Amino acid sequence: MPDASVGDPWLRPGLTAVVLLAILGACSPDEQIDPYGSTSGSTPPTGTEAPGELTLRVGEREGVGPTVFGKVSGFDVDQAGRIAISDELQHRVTVVAADGQVLAAFGRRGSGPGEFLFPGPVQFRGADLLVVDNFRLQVSLFRREAEQYTWAEDFTTGFHAYDACVLGNTLYLLGLRGGATLHAYSDGGVHLRSFGAPYHLVPRFASHVARGILVCDAARSMVIEVGGWIPTIRAYRTTGELLWRVDTIPGGFGAVAVADGPTPGSVMFPPPAGRRASDQMTSAFLKDGSLYVQFGELLYGVEDIEDVTTVRMELDDGGAEVSDEFAVRIDRVIDDRAFVREVRPFPVLSVFRLP
Repeated sequence: MPDASVGDPWLRPGLTAVVLLAILGACSPDEQIDPYGSTSGSTPPTGTEAPGELTLRVGEREGVGPTVFGKVSGFDVDQAGRIAISDELQHRVTVVAADGQVLAAFGRRGSGPGEFLFPGPVQFRGADLLVVDNFRLQVSLFRREAEQYTWAEDFTTGFHAYDACVLGNTLYLLGLRGGATLHAYSDGGVHLRSFGAPYHLVPRFASHVARGILVCDAARSMVIEVGGWIPTIRAYRTTGELLWRVDTIPGGFGAVAVADGPTPGSVMFPPPAGRRASDQMTSAFLKDGSLYVQFGELLYGVEDIEDVTTVRMELDDGGAEVSDEFAVRIDRVIDDRAFVREVRPFPVLSVFRLP
């Protein structure tokens, strides 16, 4: 299904009909009308300063090409530097080289082989590319040959997967199904195991607060889930054994109140006193042997959060402390590169070289 937005104090499905673009270099400074009714210039909404030197911005402002996005709903980077970008509004996946050159683009709206209805998380697995389609509740496998991606098979998950990561040949998905939040699948799409307790004990709320972020640590053979709404971070072995769990996040991320919303099936997230909205985890990434998590006040979408708090965590025991290393939101760090999804004045995927 489409991602959820929280412009109102209850959770409800919503689509952001906005044209995304990613360009190599800086955007023009002309004023743009943003999708939320206010005006903004070309400054991206990820804080007051960039995390480093801008080296790549993928996309275009206008046109119909493969780098004119509707919404960057997921991305992944392989060992050769290829970047796969899923677009849930264009029902398409675009693959670019490390320098931004388009290598492949595939997919269209539909329910047939190689077609998508709101593609979300995307993951490389060797020469394969796995695309999660949360409207169809399935994963599609594409095989690469000479930079062309050919649909190979689909397998059904039966649940909304909020995030995904790969360790070896195993795909891990984050989402609530059968009382578990983490689910492992073989390279043939066979369900191997499920583990991880729900974030909320009340069944009618559990599925609404199951969203979060998934991080795979290949060096430690560890799968880490970070709750989106609920302040909980859990590290597991790939067998499902819980290694550590942290339910108190430094920096002021408190427990989120949950209540029935004003319409059937909706859920309220009443903000703390004096706040317009509750906090949400916006990103989690590995860097230099540590886990970094970021959160902030969610007014629209996670890509809009400007005032982020960054927490650095020890991977051995979950020890955590507030860090001033990153003052802006970052989606992922690979070596000396930071990858950031931005939405204003149009959504883009930007790459920065860290100092």
